[in-house]
Parts: sequence; C-alpha cells; structure tokens
Amino acid sequence: MKLSTVSAAVAATALLLAGCSNGEAGEPTSNGETQPTVDVGPRTTTPQVSAPQVTDPIENLDKYNEDPCAMLTTQQAKKIGYAADIRRPPDQDNGPECEWRGKDSSNFTIVLLNKQPLGITGVYQNKSDLGYFEPVDINGYPGVFGGAIDNRDNGACALSVGVTDEQVINVGGRFHLGSPDRDRPCEVMKQAAEMALKTMSSVR
Repeated sequence: MKLSTVSAAVAATALLLAGCSNGEAGEPTSNGETQPTVDVGPRTTTPQVSAPQVTDPIENLDKYNEDPCAMLTTQQAKKIGYAADIRRPPDQDNGPECEWRGKDSSNFTIVLLNKQPLGITGVYQNKSDLGYFEPVDINGYPGVFGGAIDNRDNGACALSVGVTDEQVINVGGRFHLGSPDRDRPCEVMKQAAEMALKTMSSVR
C-alpha cells in the first residue's frame, strides 16, 4: 500500500473545524502536492445538536499527550502494513500527533485534537459544512467519517472518534493510484482507530 503524506492540519482541521470560516489555505506535502486546509478557530459555544455521548471515556490521556506514538504498538501498526518507523512531526499545533510510515514511504497520522473542545458534538455541529459525514461506531466509541472535501474516491479518508465528551482523536491517510487500498481508505483508517482505542483502553 502507498499513501501520500497527510498532515495533522489537513486531517484534523478540515474535518473538525470546517464551516467556522470561509478562508481556505493550502499545505504542502513531502511529494510536492498541496492539500487543502481550512484556517479557522474552534467553536466553543454549546451547540443545539444531537450527538452520541461517550459512555466509557478514556481518562488516562496524559500518557498519550506526552507520547502520542504510544497509541499504537509496533505489532498493531504492522498488522495494517506499517513498519516500526514512527515520528512526531515538529508542528504540533493541532495537538499531540504521531505519524506511522511503511517501507514504501506510506504513512498515516493520529492526532489528539486540542482545537475541538466540544468533542464529537463539535463534529456534529459542523455536519452541514462538511463534504461528507458518516457516523460510525468504533469499539463502542462514537465516530464520524468526514471532511471538508470528499476525496474518498481519490483514496483519502479522515476519521474522528470521541474518546471523552471533550476529547477527539483524528486518524487520516491518503492512498496513491495503484495502491490496493485506494478503494477502501476509510476501512484502513477504521482499523487503525480500532487498534489505537484498544491500546488506550487497556491502560486505565
């Protein structure tokens, strides 16, 4: 499998903060492509929307704020085609982030977002502004496949999962032409999120 680099700003900002502003920006990737981002701030008022609550919150988040790469074990990453090559991108503006890379330079990121204080409810609040919005259950936690632009047909997917009523993790990746996973990017993101939640839930 092969993905283009997906930054936290793309996966997180476009998914969770879309619709708060009309300003758009572009963010370069390592292969010279420009991914769309939305330059906005978080919504902090209580929205009048119905969103699922987190019934079994993961409270031990300090560990992952300090070491976001601990959200996945090496064995888990290998199960979805990634080697042990992990890194923390220097830009942590959207929250603690880790990137997993494969032998063929494929990669995906997981971010503990710090710009969506309303948790998964904030994602539901932005529903009408998103290019796609599909609720999903991830190991009993409320999630949403969604982004400002729907690029799923081009091998891109972003997934947001509420781990507490105030905290969201975002998983994002994009597959190149020729990748066997290009037609199922959201399935791969779902697998990564399921594994991360399993790891995070095991340490109480």
